[in-house]
Amino acid sequence: MNKALEIAPEDPWVLMSAGWINAVQGDWTAAVPHYRLAATYRPNWADFLNLLAEALRETGQYDEALGLYQSVIQLDQGYEESAYEGIGVTLWNKGDPVGARTNLEKALSLDDNNDYAHWALGAVLDEQGDYEAALPHLERAVALVPNNAGYQEWLGDCLYNLGRYEEARAAINQALELDPNREGAKRLSEDLAAQGY
Repeated sequence: MNKALEIAPEDPWVLMSAGWINAVQGDWTAAVPHYRLAATYRPNWADFLNLLAEALRETGQYDEALGLYQSVIQLDQGYEESAYEGIGVTLWNKGDPVGARTNLEKALSLDDNNDYAHWALGAVLDEQGDYEAALPHLERAVALVPNNAGYQEWLGDCLYNLGRYEEARAAINQALELDPNREGAKRLSEDLAAQGY
């Protein structure tokens, strides 16, 4: 990637790719300047703005991320569902579960197969103690992407809170099989063991 940046330092696709590589590696801080520069060269490309907004959200720059997500919606280039998802998750991070729910529901109205939006909405509802409403969203996220340890963990947590311990145990076992280092799943496994499950 460094060679590509050296050869074409102003190419928006090279910059976007560099940001994406950083993001996939979990280095959101390093992704931001690449995405920002790519968006500077292509300010009306919703996909670039959406990627920059996600990186800003992941680095805690919520207000700027929200503004970019709104720009993505206004551009109307087919990224609206992803932008509503991003707004929902950003508002959740900012402590606004009502706004998060509204926007995640908008995202799902545009694409009911959005596993991340189902997970996020389920997680928001779970955190609010609305376990019955959370459960179908967490189940749907797991059905869409069964090999996601985080989704399995949240499903297990919700089932645990509903008193459905055997099902919670199955979800937590799956989460730990997928990722044995998940601290939340380990704690929930211990709680289930204390309950005799």
